[in-house]
Amino acid sequence: MKKLFTEYWQEFDVQYIKNMYGAELPLLYFVIYWSWSLVFGNAAGTDTTSVTGKIILAAAVIFPTVFSFISYTLHPIALSKQMYLCPLGSQERQKLVMDKYLFRVGLHMTVCIAGTVLAAFMARGALYWYLLILWNGFIISIFIPSEQEKTDERTKELIYKNIMIPVVLILNAVYFENALDKENIQIVYAVLIAGFIGLVQLPLFIWYAGRVKSHIRSAVFYRTNIDVSRVL
Repeated sequence: MKKLFTEYWQEFDVQYIKNMYGAELPLLYFVIYWSWSLVFGNAAGTDTTSVTGKIILAAAVIFPTVFSFISYTLHPIALSKQMYLCPLGSQERQKLVMDKYLFRVGLHMTVCIAGTVLAAFMARGALYWYLLILWNGFIISIFIPSEQEKTDERTKELIYKNIMIPVVLILNAVYFENALDKENIQIVYAVLIAGFIGLVQLPLFIWYAGRVKSHIRSAVFYRTNIDVSRVL
């Protein structure tokens, strides 16, 4: 566990985000600002009277998604170059790759759960809405950087992520607003949300999970199309 955390921390490089995902950042900034305004505005109607309390409450809803976004862009599905040179079997390499990936997903979900529990504790509200926020957090937590080679699958992955990230942030703000109402869940809302998750989010999530599996299998072998600067 200590080795996994050390490797995770060593891969943080803010400049890498700008170089690799510069085209996506303006959209993310806009969506974060919009979501922050909505969530903070909703938090103003809570019993949390201090400005600091409202900021903490809004950050608890938004920060986990932003953290997962920043984290996944910095951690490719690959081993260090030295590990590819080691005489390891394919199963051993796959285990190493999987361990790194699962550690990152677990860390993302830990942050997400902590933020959601904090928001629930400060604002109360129906558990249903906070479970939906956790589901959205899980969707983002499994993200991985797309391959460097320009392919149709890479394009599909980028479209998926560019759509899902704003959708998740906006939905979390909406779920949080409903949680603040502290009223019983309306059947119409429950049906609409369940339909959206079952017909849209879940199928897309299953498709992307398949792409993640494919990347993990490919990462067992050293490939020239990966970003070498990130695996040295």
